[in-house]
Amino acid sequence: CYTNANKVNYESIIKKNKILLGNECNIKTINGPNSQTKNLKINKQKIKKVCIIASTYRYDSILFSIQPHGIVSMKLHLDLISLLEKCNIEVFIRPHPENILPNTFTSHQIDKSGPIENITNNYDMVFFDTLQTTAFFKLIREDIPINFLDLKTNLLNQASRELLLQRCSIINVKQDISGNFKLNKNEILSAMDRSLNLYNNDFMNKYMNY
Repeated sequence: CYTNANKVNYESIIKKNKILLGNECNIKTINGPNSQTKNLKINKQKIKKVCIIASTYRYDSILFSIQPHGIVSMKLHLDLISLLEKCNIEVFIRPHPENILPNTFTSHQIDKSGPIENITNNYDMVFFDTLQTTAFFKLIREDIPINFLDLKTNLLNQASRELLLQRCSIINVKQDISGNFKLNKNEILSAMDRSLNLYNNDFMNKYMNY
């Protein structure tokens, strides 16, 4: 939502959104003819190559979106790249196709996998900082460990959060007094280790079985 009108509409929508805002609700999903439950089996191997699936870098996010400003998000991703590279992990970033701000990553840091489905073949693990992206809904169905940097932009109720914790490591990231997000190395590495054992698909089956 990047206009005043859309912002009002979005606020109206999220007030009714039982999944995100934490109200009690009963959700019924209807399986399509090609729908099937997928049992995930993640390969528990040494983590050598990671991809950060970035949210949009926008300069209007402060006013019209629940996302952080694009420069703040970009710095977070640069810090994560630096942290992981110091742990001898190869890191690539997949910028969002709808970015407004130009990114500052070098060409060799940019993921060149092509379609999002190719990510599972090219990486051992992925990071997200938002759940509101098509890539997340695609990759949660695949056999790849997922880490979610929780910037408090996607508010989950307790029930949905507990289900998501069975599929993704959730890392609580806080902002400092300057407004930048601070990463804790031990928390990041611990979350990555946990994510290798998380392949329960109840979150997908409850909220995304379509």
